[in-house]
Amino acid sequence: MVDVQSVSVIVGGFSLALGVLYAILFSRQYMAARITDLKTRQAELHLDYIRYITDERVDEALTDILWRWQWTDYDDYWEKYSPTSNPDANVTRRVARNYYVSLATLLRRGLIDLELIYQLNPSGVTRYWDKIGPIAREFRIRNDYPDYLEPVEFLANEISKLRKSKGYDNPKPLKENP
Repeated sequence: MVDVQSVSVIVGGFSLALGVLYAILFSRQYMAARITDLKTRQAELHLDYIRYITDERVDEALTDILWRWQWTDYDDYWEKYSPTSNPDANVTRRVARNYYVSLATLLRRGLIDLELIYQLNPSGVTRYWDKIGPIAREFRIRNDYPDYLEPVEFLANEISKLRKSKGYDNPKPLKENP
């Protein structure tokens, strides 16, 4: 005959088993929901990066610098595009600089993938650095500012390494009528 104590132990064991089973099922559902949330957030973040990388104001600034601005040397550049002689050009320069400094900072912190930057803009930073790099290096010397535009140089070097790993050379300097 079954006594009350045995029934109590069986019911308690069954309840415990149901509780564990429920916890396992709930845990799996919770983890699946968290993974979905994480993937959604990553997609949103990538879309934000795409919007940033393809921003019209940045595109306009880079077009100005890469295609319209012309100079022969540091002094000529500074005469034409310094903050005092050309405040509008200073804004353009800062937009371009801040854009690449931001991307370099995100890359260094592991918050954006180099491959994503490359896929969305495969030669932009290398072309920008090819053109502005000599000015930046002279600015470093004349102003005792050794890390001026260093993040931009870093990003250009990283993109160059990635291009080489894919079997591509860096693009040649831009020509208006190739």
